Amino acid sequence: YIGWRSLFDHSFRSSLVQRKRSYREVRPRTKSTRLWLHAASVGELEGVYPVVRAFQRSLKDVEFLITTTSATGVVAAKKRLPD
Repeated sequence: YIGWRSLFDHSFRSSLVQRKRSYREVRPRTKSTRLWLHAASVGELEGVYPVVRAFQRSLKDVEFLITTTSATGVVAAKKRLPD
């Protein structure tokens, strides 16, 4: 199924490539604490932003790793949270 779908669906193929290399591209930790937030959809991603902002105001020594399951989610996250 994966091979068949990746032949005809460019966005599916791109997401497979992205998932394969994602873990190698996670930056080394620069602060003492890393908070990993995962949003399965763009709608869930919208709910992540206020959480990130609240933590940024209250905890200065925290960095965030935000993941999503869709290419659209990646684009949206990069627009709203470029760092």
